[in-house]
Amino acid sequence: MGLNFRQLTLEDKKTFDKYLGYMHEPYGSEYCFPNTFVEDVYGDTQICELDNMFFVKTKWSGRRIFFPPMVKDKKKFTQAIHLIEQEASKENVPLEVLMVAEAQARMLDENKYRVTDDRALADYVYHAEDLINLVGKRFHSKRNFITRFYNTYKDYSFREYDEKLDRNNITQLLKKWEANTVHEKWAEEDKLIRRALDHHKDLNLKIAVLYVGTTLVAFSVNFIGDAEIAYTLFEKADTEYIGAYQVINKRTAELFFGKTKYVNRQCDMGVEGLRKAKLSYSPAMLLHKYKVQHI
Repeated sequence: MGLNFRQLTLEDKKTFDKYLGYMHEPYGSEYCFPNTFVEDVYGDTQICELDNMFFVKTKWSGRRIFFPPMVKDKKKFTQAIHLIEQEASKENVPLEVLMVAEAQARMLDENKYRVTDDRALADYVYHAEDLINLVGKRFHSKRNFITRFYNTYKDYSFREYDEKLDRNNITQLLKKWEANTVHEKWAEEDKLIRRALDHHKDLNLKIAVLYVGTTLVAFSVNFIGDAEIAYTLFEKADTEYIGAYQVINKRTAELFFGKTKYVNRQCDMGVEGLRKAKLSYSPAMLLHKYKVQHI
């Protein structure tokens, strides 16, 4: 019994939705379809269905990696991992399963697999009401930044994205960000953001923009999964405008997350500054992800 993979397409949102109930971690981002589709900029992502099991494989930095399998019967998780082993062997690549939930990791034989906590891929999950209201001492500095922005830039405006009005302005902000960033993955992230904008209607993405006068200074790209969970895929701001990040964060939450319990703002990729920023918003949960390899 082998796995027959096929190329991921836009129509596979229905396929992903079919298996969402099988997830070990319902608030994780690994099976957020818009996220997976947007990240497939090079056409490397493939999927497979077999006996109430769902598999995804792709390439990251030239390496073949597998998503944790989704299985209807959780007792079959180890069987699904074995099928992935066979697929890796067929491709003559090392076994590497990323973003495995803690409950899944505990099912695996520690004498056969090396299971490590991949902190850089841990999801930050927040109470939506915290992002909307910013109540209490822990958010004091956020409120100060927002007040400073409002007092400094009287001609600011915030609204939902309009492709005709805003696409070119986002491109200009990205160019400015790329010229000043030291983030080694900026070129790849630029491709992801552009792909998200290209398909925002197909993916039902919720995008917010922040202007000062006629200058776009921040934007946020999001997806509402259901009443339990929403996802922030991208958030960018011009740091020359003090408080722009705090404003786009809060106003986006007010606009889109009022009927949502949690917001997953994804991982920090091991970037120290990004980790500090994400922790500063007091996450309700830090969803640890594990990497599975052969010993």
